Amino acid sequence: MTNRIYFDKFLTEDDFKYFLSLSSNEKVMVMNFGRVFTLEESKSFYKKIC
Repeated sequence: MTNRIYFDKFLTEDDFKYFLSLSSNEKVMVMNFGRVFTLEESKSFYKKIC
């Protein structure tokens, strides 16, 4: 069995829920930013990347 990771680009406001699940996940965010994002930080960052 092979574990696979799939990457899709966030395109719409409907995709924000998926971004929020990543930006509030401590295991993911500590590696990248050293901390999790607040809801407001997540919204702001998401607007920048879209």
